[in-house]
Amino acid sequence: MKKKEFVSAVKKLATDAGLRHISCRFRAGDTWVGVYSGIFVVMNLDSVRLHLELTSPGQETATDSPSQDVQDEGDVPERCKTEDEFDAFRRVEAAGLPGDWFEQNLGEPWGFQLIIDDKRRRVLALEALNGVLECIAKDLHDLGADESQSCCQCERQATTLGYFETMSEGPLIAPYCNGCWEETQQATQGVIRTGEPNNLLRGWIFLVIATVVFAAIWGCSQYPEFGVPFHLLFIGCAGAGIAMAIATTWFAQGSNLVLRLAVAAGVMAATLAGNIMGVKFLVEAQGLVISWPRIILAYFVEYFPTHVGQELLFLSCGVVGVLIGFFLMRESERIRLR
Repeated sequence: MKKKEFVSAVKKLATDAGLRHISCRFRAGDTWVGVYSGIFVVMNLDSVRLHLELTSPGQETATDSPSQDVQDEGDVPERCKTEDEFDAFRRVEAAGLPGDWFEQNLGEPWGFQLIIDDKRRRVLALEALNGVLECIAKDLHDLGADESQSCCQCERQATTLGYFETMSEGPLIAPYCNGCWEETQQATQGVIRTGEPNNLLRGWIFLVIATVVFAAIWGCSQYPEFGVPFHLLFIGCAGAGIAMAIATTWFAQGSNLVLRLAVAAGVMAATLAGNIMGVKFLVEAQGLVISWPRIILAYFVEYFPTHVGQELLFLSCGVVGVLIGFFLMRESERIRLR
């Protein structure tokens, strides 16, 4: 199948199945989500591949109980095979899509993924995707999947899939009826703000330790004999600022405005302290011995005014890390509805 034909077939598949097109910040290309015959569908098409995710909550419950088709211990039907022998997608294979392209998700015995890259696309027949979701749904129903799902709010039949983007847990999905999903979007304006950090004290403790360690590493990296190139210093400093933001959020189990400002202040303070340490190393390399109080005073009174461009360039390393880290921490406080 040619690429243009493949893209058209995927879009037709999404339209015929009634999937909802959404815009994702962390997925390239086009994404569609929906509930089709009780199956949760997340389909992403980018310039490289089609990625189809399929889950059905009812299946795990159904397979926990013994199958009624088992007559004795030696008579195990096809649909009860182990994961290694799994060959459930018989209708799909008859439609022209190889069943062994489906992969089971780790930790989700009844969750599947289908990835069609350029290599697989070239061997597909033109009609291979026509009605493929219907074939998949019927095959999964044979395994015990529920043919419908209930809305997570009103218990009516779910007709769409709520898609939630989070920084900490990745994308989350939940079944909704159209009415409840529209009400949820209108009530939240597309954004749900999370609560305060669950372990703020641990976040503060980590931030203090990280600031001291970062300052020491940043200062030592400017030791003249090391000769570290500026572009590596820039990348390292900016990366450290981003890492501090992410790690502080993880330790605090959340974020808020005060913590974001504290991380920004910590990164800038560590960058400045490292710059002062670098100047001290530079002075001592010339055979002079100077105390910390004197070098701090000399830095602001004598060195900084005569090396403004260089010092601002070094401080810009921390600014980049602060800006990116500030954005990431702010995003961790939000759950976006798609």
